[in-house]
Amino acid sequence: MNNKSKIFSIVLLISVLLIQGCTSTALKPGEPAPYTILYMANGKDKLLSQYKGKTVAMIFWATWCNYSKYAMDDFRDKAAKYTGRDDVVFLAVSLDESREEYDERIQVRNYTENITHVFSGNGPLDETYLRFGAPAIPLVYTIGPDGVIRTSGRRLDLEED
Repeated sequence: MNNKSKIFSIVLLISVLLIQGCTSTALKPGEPAPYTILYMANGKDKLLSQYKGKTVAMIFWATWCNYSKYAMDDFRDKAAKYTGRDDVVFLAVSLDESREEYDERIQVRNYTENITHVFSGNGPLDETYLRFGAPAIPLVYTIGPDGVIRTSGRRLDLEED
């Protein structure tokens, strides 16, 4: 990420904090998913809106967050149940800064099957994280095919489960 993008992220974070104070700014069910760029771990960035028409399960997590380990294990297990389906996408947004620690956790915990990984290397200044209101982690969102947030919580809640 270049310096211009980092400055933008910092200004955005400060603006959110100044406007909202200590209240939670996390997006809630019924609100539209924000316009955001997903900095894909494979280097092929996408817009979140490119998944419109599909159900999107999205988790915010980090290797340094102990609770994320359990949430990611649950996310991985649910994603595996949907392998081969084109109507559901699983996105894991990492708030790590270290690519080495991130890559190691992905491999060791086998967070690979049917999960698309998002990694900007910006830690808590990740653009997607900020646009979702910088919620506490881990946090899982389900976004409907219409682009509206259906659920949010600590565990994945797909209505079909």
